[in-house]
This record gives sequence, structure tokens and C-alpha cells, in this order.
Amino acid sequence: MLVHHSLEMLLKSIVLKQRGRLRDSGDQYNYGFKKCINIVETDLLLLNTNEAAELRALDFQRDAAVHDLLVVSEDLLYYVIHGAVGLAVALADRAFDIDLRNELPRRALPVSAHLPPDIGTVIESDLETVRSLLRPGLRRGAEARARLRSLANIESAVAGAGDRPSDGEISRMAGRVRADDAAADLFPEVTSLARTADASSGALFVAVRIGKEGAPVRFAEDGEEADLIRNVNDFDVYQFSSVKLGRKLGITGHKARALAWYLDIPDNPTYHKMCRGPDGKTHPRYSQAAYSLMKEQLPKVDIGAVWKGYSEAGGH
Repeated sequence: MLVHHSLEMLLKSIVLKQRGRLRDSGDQYNYGFKKCINIVETDLLLLNTNEAAELRALDFQRDAAVHDLLVVSEDLLYYVIHGAVGLAVALADRAFDIDLRNELPRRALPVSAHLPPDIGTVIESDLETVRSLLRPGLRRGAEARARLRSLANIESAVAGAGDRPSDGEISRMAGRVRADDAAADLFPEVTSLARTADASSGALFVAVRIGKEGAPVRFAEDGEEADLIRNVNDFDVYQFSSVKLGRKLGITGHKARALAWYLDIPDNPTYHKMCRGPDGKTHPRYSQAAYSLMKEQLPKVDIGAVWKGYSEAGGH
């Protein structure tokens, strides 16, 4: 809970520095942990998807510790906390240009005197403990579900779930454990986690990787064969029309297209794609990265002059 609170304060500091506010107009309360993660990941672009998943996993564990019965093994706790410490170091550097290793005593950074085994071995060991607790006649089901919940929380976060697993989901999962389901079937995302060493940091941090045996993967480019994962719905990635983009930027859709033209956004597949909709027609769509770039550049340009140049070049 203390690590969760520390990272929440760090995220709020980042949001306050970048946005100048911590609550929306008319709201009574400041942004919560989940809201701050979303802002820092998708708006400020200071978190990647894997790092955001680590933070959401920590949030799920904290909520479960406060509201439910939760048991986390020492080895799994090491990975959760060490990953959080590494992420705090990275965020302080990215947002404030502060190296925490120079600000804190070296003795304050280690989180364990014992380096646990590979995380896959930790998951298997924890699952075997749960199986032993669920044996008939032991009457230790509550403890088994508490241990199972710690694994399920990480699985849900890495899988992109919006909330931690419910009691019903944990009970159903316990039933699958009794039926001897394998760890890879119960926790396909967790069992794909890999630990990597960051040579620049001088410490061992946790890297979340999606894929069998921790193999790093990426989304396939257009026309490229995908072995593991491929985007199915382009509208999930290129989520903005020019009208919606203009509305978020505070300008018209026409001027949003002009600004995109001025920044060469249509030529970059990271920012723009002509997506085929259900009507069979193609539509120009823009990604979150395009919005972030345009938001950054808009105050630096004369949008009227950009619009004039765009119109003269045949844009509309």
C-alpha cells in the first residue's frame, strides 16, 4: 500500500506539472490512480503499455489487500515491488530529469536480499501451493483463494481488464485449479512474463512481455505476416476522425486536416491511416500519437496561415 501511494503521488506530480491541474472543472475530487495512469500513458506518453499494465497490477493488488483477503508469496512480492521501484526511477527521470539513484541512499533501493527464481518458476510454485491448500479435507479454501487472487490480479492487469477479478471469478478459477488445469491455461499472460536486466540502471528490473516463453512481440505492419498478435480493428488504433480530432484540439475538422498536412502526418502510418469502415468506404483516421503531436505543435504555428497553405495546395 505504501508503494502504491508513493507511485500515485509521483503520477499526480507528473500530471500537475504537465497539465497544471489535478481535477476536471466542476469535479470535487482530484484524479484517482487509474485516471492518472491513463493520462500519463495516452496523453503525456510517458508510460508504455507494459509499464501501465505493471501499475494497474499494483493497483489491483492494493485494492484487494484493502477490500479482500490477499496473500502474496515473498517471491512474487519481490517482482511486484522491484518492478514498481524500477518504474519510479524511470518516471522521475523522464518527467523531471531526476535520477533517484543519486537522490536516495543506495541502501534504500534494494527490496530483497534474496533474488527469487525465474518468474515462471515462481508462478508454478505458487500454483502448486494453491493446489495443496485445495485438497479435500483441509478446509483451507479461503487461504487458497487469497493466494490465487494475487496471481489473478496480475493476469487481469496484463490482459488489459478494467477491474480486478470478482469473488465469483476467483471461485471459478479455484475450481479449475482443482481440476488440474495448467498454469499456462489459467494465467496465459502471467506465465509469459519475463525478467530482464537493465544494464544502464545497474539493477535488475521486471519487464513485461506478451508472448510464449516471454518472447517479445509487436503489432504487425500492413501486409506483414503476424505470428502471434495482429491488430484486427484499425479503428481501435486510429481512433480519431478529423472532426473529433479538431474538437479535442479546439479547432475545426478542416483546420485539423490542414495541421495534419502541415506536419506530414498522413505520410506516417504511426499517425494516420485510411481505414475501411462497415459501409465499405475508406475514411481518414488518426491515432493517439497523432493527437499528441498536433496538440504539442498547434500553439507553435499560425493555424490561419497553415489553413491558407493547405487550401492553396488543394486541401479541403
